[in-house]
Amino acid sequence: LDRVKALLSSYYGNDDGDGPGGGAAATSSRSANEAAHGASGDGALFSERASAASSSFGAGNSLDSTNFEANAFFDNLLETTHLDELLEKEVKLQGEVKTFDGEMQQLVYENYNKFISATDTIRNMRGKVDDMEVKMENVKQSIKKIAVSNSAVDEKMQERRNRFDELNTVREVMGKLTEVFELPNKCRLAVERGSLEVAVRYIVTCKPFLASYSEGVLGEVKRSMEKIQTDLIATLKGKVEEDPDNSAEVIHLVRQLGGSVDELEDAFVSSSKTQLEEAVGAAMAALEGCKCMGELEASGDAKDDQASTVVTDFLAALVDDFVPRAIKLQTQYSSMFSVSRNSASDKLGVIVEEIIGDAIRATKKCILIHPVKTLASPAFVLDILTQIKESFEKIQNSFQGYEIQPRILDCIECSLRNYVGSKFLQLEPALKDRMAESISDKSLSPGESGSDMASQLEEVTEKIREIFDTFLEELRDLRARGSKSIRHVFWKESYMGLVEEGCYQTFMSIHDFAGEGAEGLSSHSSIFLSRLLKNFARDLAPHVDKKLSDLFTSGEAAGLGGGRSVVQTFLKLSEKFVDAIQFDSTLSKEEIDFLLEEAADRASARD
Repeated sequence: LDRVKALLSSYYGNDDGDGPGGGAAATSSRSANEAAHGASGDGALFSERASAASSSFGAGNSLDSTNFEANAFFDNLLETTHLDELLEKEVKLQGEVKTFDGEMQQLVYENYNKFISATDTIRNMRGKVDDMEVKMENVKQSIKKIAVSNSAVDEKMQERRNRFDELNTVREVMGKLTEVFELPNKCRLAVERGSLEVAVRYIVTCKPFLASYSEGVLGEVKRSMEKIQTDLIATLKGKVEEDPDNSAEVIHLVRQLGGSVDELEDAFVSSSKTQLEEAVGAAMAALEGCKCMGELEASGDAKDDQASTVVTDFLAALVDDFVPRAIKLQTQYSSMFSVSRNSASDKLGVIVEEIIGDAIRATKKCILIHPVKTLASPAFVLDILTQIKESFEKIQNSFQGYEIQPRILDCIECSLRNYVGSKFLQLEPALKDRMAESISDKSLSPGESGSDMASQLEEVTEKIREIFDTFLEELRDLRARGSKSIRHVFWKESYMGLVEEGCYQTFMSIHDFAGEGAEGLSSHSSIFLSRLLKNFARDLAPHVDKKLSDLFTSGEAAGLGGGRSVVQTFLKLSEKFVDAIQFDSTLSKEEIDFLLEEAADRASARD
């Protein structure tokens, strides 16, 4: 405590009020006050001067300013401040100085112990740091000695460490050799337990290691593993034959073992071919036994104009049995043997396409020929062709890579062309028979009256007209039904032309038939046939032409093929018969009038 007091006294000096500065300050203050009161008369003038000087000095030179200048401040006070104000300001400044000085002394006093403690701490730290440098130098020397000793020990231990590494390597090799020696037994055990994947992994893993050994113990192990590999491949192939539906993984294992899968692939393709042929064999054989659709309808196999059960069964075998089975087998084949569908190596795809081709050929054979004697009804033909088209469309959708639909559509078009042609061939005998009956009728015996001949001629003409009308209406119905069910381009572009050509050829056939039968006819029959041919030219041919236009109106120009040439052809043949007639007494007046009329018409035409 005494030490603290001594330090404070030496730093701040004596604090008594009667010190050297205290009395003088009081005296100066009083003198200044008196002088201020004595000079009050000059107050106004002094105030004006003080105000002007203060404004010129500025507010920047205050006691708190960082740019404070004491001399300038003092000179300004003398110039701008009245004496009494100056004395008051002095007293005020002295009070503030004392206040600040007291506060400073108080702060120093309150923190003095901290200052002393900090000084002692710094002094102690300086002494300890000096000791620490000595100790650090000692530690540094010790570390150097340890490094030297460690290097010596490391050199001495290096040989032993190398030996340990060699022994460790030998131990690892011995462990691996032990595993190799145990592999044959492990493989046999895995095969016995059915873990074929594990056995395959053992064989595949050790094969690169054993490849370079052929003698000694490792050579024996290699031969044992090769024997196990051969037996395992045979076992795997047996599993493929037993369960081909779940053999993809087994085939993969065979490939891992290096076994050939060509035999398995050939066996699978052969088995698949047998299955696919069995799916359609019986139905296809039944279809191939049918020579034409007319035989099916005539045999009673079809009921109520519905398709034959032979055709229906065949198509059902294709769509419901063959197609699902082929898709399943192709999926298995692709998965097992990694073959892309429709690629060059797709052996099964070739088999499937061949069987579909056989089915198309069998279908074509059945539907292509339409004998006139066993011609089926239009409804029956269309029903069969519609079912064939729809069934092969489904097959095409299942096998996009094969050309199926175009081939079957060509078959259907050929079948329809042949059918329409057979219908016209069926029409011709009916027309020719009717003409032959009319020519040989007893009503045309010599001496018969012309009116009876005219009646008979009208009757025959009407009958032929009815035959044509019924026939064309049947063809019209065939086209209408076919357009709804088959919807093939044939119906839009070719059918009308086919009917026109058929009509034209029918008229030409009748013309030829009439010309061939001209010899040996009596005058009465020749006159009747000449008049009938004229009716063909002037009545039947225009009627058929108009009928075609009425029944087959679809935007295209319909009409009898050959146009006016048909009319002229029949008229010329009619004239030929007239020229061959000999006038005799057996001719009736009506027949003579007909001959004279024909002669007049021909003369008029020449003129």
